[in-house]
Amino acid sequence: MNQKTVFRLNIICLSLLSTAVQAETTTQSTETLSQNLENIKVTTKKQKHRRENEVTGLGKLVKTAESISKEQVLGIRDLTRYDPGITVVEQGRGASSGYSVRGMDRNRVALVVDGLPQAQSYIVQAPMSTNKFAGSGAINEIEYENVKSIEISKGSNSSEYGSGALAGSVAFQTKQAADIIPEGKSWGLQTKNTYASKNSSLTHSIAFAGRSDNGLEGLLIFTDRQGHEIKGHKDAARGVQSYSRYQATTENSNGYFVMADECVGGYDVCKMNPKPPVKEEIVRETVSVQDYTGPNRFLADPLNYGSHSWLFRPGYHFNNRHYIGATVEHTEQKFDMRDMSIPSYLVPDSKKILRKRTGYLGTNPAAALSDTEGLDPNGGYGIRYATGVFHDERHTKVRFGPEYIYENPDKNTLFDYVRLSYDRQNIRLKSHMQLVHCSEWPYVDKNCRPSTDKPLSAYKSDSHSYVETHNVFQAAFKKTFELAGSKHKINGNIGYDHFKSDLQHDDYYYLQALLIDPKEKFNPDLPRPLSKADILISNKRNGRKDFPYYLTSGKTIVSRSDQCNYRGNSENYSDCSGRVIKGSSYYFALQDNMRLGKHLDLGIGVRYDYRKTHSTVNGTNTGQHKKWSWNVGAVVKPTNWLDLSYRISTGFRLPSFSEMYGWRYGHPSVLKTELKPEQSRNREAGITLKGSFGHLEASYFNNDYRDLITFGCQIGKNKICGDYGYLNGQNARLGGVNVLGKIYWNGVWDKLPDGLYTTVAYNKVKVKNASVKHNIALSTSPLFDALQPSRYVIGIGYDKPDGQWGVNLMQTYSQAKSNNELLGSKQLAETSIAQQAAKKRTRSWKTTDVSAYYNIKKFLTLRAGVYNLFNYRYTTWESVRQTASDAVNQHRNVGVYNRYAAPGRNYTVTLEMKF
Repeated sequence: MNQKTVFRLNIICLSLLSTAVQAETTTQSTETLSQNLENIKVTTKKQKHRRENEVTGLGKLVKTAESISKEQVLGIRDLTRYDPGITVVEQGRGASSGYSVRGMDRNRVALVVDGLPQAQSYIVQAPMSTNKFAGSGAINEIEYENVKSIEISKGSNSSEYGSGALAGSVAFQTKQAADIIPEGKSWGLQTKNTYASKNSSLTHSIAFAGRSDNGLEGLLIFTDRQGHEIKGHKDAARGVQSYSRYQATTENSNGYFVMADECVGGYDVCKMNPKPPVKEEIVRETVSVQDYTGPNRFLADPLNYGSHSWLFRPGYHFNNRHYIGATVEHTEQKFDMRDMSIPSYLVPDSKKILRKRTGYLGTNPAAALSDTEGLDPNGGYGIRYATGVFHDERHTKVRFGPEYIYENPDKNTLFDYVRLSYDRQNIRLKSHMQLVHCSEWPYVDKNCRPSTDKPLSAYKSDSHSYVETHNVFQAAFKKTFELAGSKHKINGNIGYDHFKSDLQHDDYYYLQALLIDPKEKFNPDLPRPLSKADILISNKRNGRKDFPYYLTSGKTIVSRSDQCNYRGNSENYSDCSGRVIKGSSYYFALQDNMRLGKHLDLGIGVRYDYRKTHSTVNGTNTGQHKKWSWNVGAVVKPTNWLDLSYRISTGFRLPSFSEMYGWRYGHPSVLKTELKPEQSRNREAGITLKGSFGHLEASYFNNDYRDLITFGCQIGKNKICGDYGYLNGQNARLGGVNVLGKIYWNGVWDKLPDGLYTTVAYNKVKVKNASVKHNIALSTSPLFDALQPSRYVIGIGYDKPDGQWGVNLMQTYSQAKSNNELLGSKQLAETSIAQQAAKKRTRSWKTTDVSAYYNIKKFLTLRAGVYNLFNYRYTTWESVRQTASDAVNQHRNVGVYNRYAAPGRNYTVTLEMKF
């Protein structure tokens, strides 16, 4: 809704608005100045701020649609590039798996949109001895053009967002018609067109909203995005690359032959031009970095990305207090990637035995050679074909539901604000892996399939589809009142969710073009290839050049081998019977933010969550969970320029759906334990300097994590492990410093230009303790590859006071990844062994970005940015972390890390129109 706040401002206050608004919205409420000059009535749209939910604002960041446009945020990786302490978790196959905050990541950082939980990162247990499988672990990414505001919270805050806010949360609020319609108009139209060179992406978005005199209103937003993989620095891709492979060649030895299928005129004629026998040889070849495949690849894997989203929000205002509306959203995203770390050729291996067949059709001797891998002895992978591995992700989100809003601007009823809503949200994350081995080397064709004219070709398919459905009823109310000289702002929330988690494993099969030797009598109906007369004289055909063998080609058949077990009696990767978990949950929460006089603000919040789950799948750890969470915050204001803040809060995470399903390893016995909620406690103290110059805040925090769920086994009295599975087995404690500020230099010294400002942000986290419980074995102590290295970001910018143009320069510096954060130990029954999360660490790096905007016309704005201005070559830990042992889809056997290089100098250009 369009919520309005009316201020009575005098001329002096209005002149200070440009420099004081940031400090007002982030540190304290507006206070009326006492001078009575000419009064001006100013109407503004209410903006979300850091202290809206919790009085201290410690650990919180708020981004609005305006700041998202100004920072040219085009995707999840752009959102937090200038916000130390929160990073994106790379999924490893082009998508993302949520956020990382204060040492925890993925499902331990809550992700909500309008109070609706988004899909969990569901990691599928990999099959043994291979990484060629379909397992997503991704989340659904949010369309930022649909977003009004984003609140990022660092530190435990389950009293605000429930399960998952163990280490923090990212909460999105969806746009409404009032966010598009300019003040004083009945309609609004906005368009945005953006190009980014780092991934050759194009974004097109259009939003239209209208409001009629009879109370009807509506909003429609459509956004289309197309792009590719993020290109690394050019210096990381210079030169050429070499590799060794098997190839077929001929040799001058006994084994010459004539193929009867190709012979015209009979044996005596064709034996004059026999084919020589075949052998393998190892060759060394050099190709461009773009064409190289293998573990030493310099470039990132090629990716095709696309997103189509539309949002529709119709509504009707009965009067200025009552509103009814609806939200309908549909978003589809694709991530199509080829894994080019998988060699497209047959790699020489002393342990690999090639199968050599006597005789082949055509002129390519490679038709006679194959490796011995395959489901059938007549199969394998012929070395004449190239191998390609492709991972296709399809993410679909559908949401619809009505809402009712009551708002009383006079604040003279029981509630000032009430919102009742129902939302049905369905999110499908489909991951499809394809291995193709059926196109002539060196070309790889994703669409090829084995056929009878391509003997020894092969294809593998594997697919997982994860669907998470939520039916959510929410009720929210607000009330502001004064009592005994204190001012109270009450926020209450009640919610109920009926949910379903459904993982389906399907399309798991192999296709092989088998080359059948008739002598093996694979099919008794097959005719023998040679006549009896031929057989009588076959002894004379001894393979010498003058008496070559006289052969026919074996029959080729295409065999399909389905690997799925739909009977529900499999406990390994072949199980395709489905993993369905259903349940319901409810919660109620209450927050009271109080102003106790001029010098003290106090906030107290509490929330109760209940969840019950059930499943028909054997061994699933379902049941009931109940959990209270709370927060207390205080702000002492001894002067009008100083705030002293303290916050203590708790967080929790209930077992995820994948953890409830458990760990399956081919044995009918599955460890079934009553998993407890993971727990956390955040304590944070801060000091804030504020005034007309802006604000500067520094805080120190401690985060304790208990009962973290990990893989392992419980040790019995006889020092022997029981069944393996998920257990509450880890504890950890971290501490750190966070700095955040914005300085308006005209407020420091009035001789400096009005509109000149500096921003500063810094975050450092240190591991104080990490351990495994004493009765747990085969579990590793927490490895903090999820921790972002210490980083600071300093910016200097200028916005012309009339808003016509502005420019901003940002300097980012990151320290090296600490090796201590990657080291741990794996607990055995009576001893422990050292563990390391990753072999590679990143060095310190720095980069400089510059961006600007110019309002060409009142309705037309041009934005441009140059990122990594000085073309510095560096690598972020977030990229290299894909090689860590805890990575979602770990990149294994990486030989060269050039592929993780960050982009060199790159550009983004945006053209916006607002009517």
